[in-house]
Amino acid sequence: MSRSRARPRRCRRWRGGQVDLLFDNLPGSLAQIRDGSRVRGIAVTSLQRDPAVPDLPTFAEAGLPGFDVTAWFALYAPRGTPEPVVRALIDAARAGLKAPELGRQFAAMGAQPGTLFGADLGAFEQRERDKWGKLVKQRGIAAK
Repeated sequence: MSRSRARPRRCRRWRGGQVDLLFDNLPGSLAQIRDGSRVRGIAVTSLQRDPAVPDLPTFAEAGLPGFDVTAWFALYAPRGTPEPVVRALIDAARAGLKAPELGRQFAAMGAQPGTLFGADLGAFEQRERDKWGKLVKQRGIAAK
């Protein structure tokens, strides 16, 4: 497994056969996984199979039940932004993420548009902080 923090170097080593195993975001690896000549996808880290690589099992299907690690991104407005402005931003983001062309672009790179906004996004973020905070404490992990 590569311990390199720099993604480009890590991926070069992976594609060059110098690394046996790499966890990477699907959009960054999809072309190599689909090509199949130098690397092989083993499993996806989400709870459901990914439509971009439907033949790859989940880690749960591969024998690690409960394994759920996904990358996600969110849009934020500054604290104190008036509620009507926040609502307009959320509505615009929802409409944009439903656009067929954007959906095709997301799918082509192995990504899926998000569906959480406002309080739902906040609740998801809190669950993520709780989950990873618990793991950090249990394992005694400290920043270097």
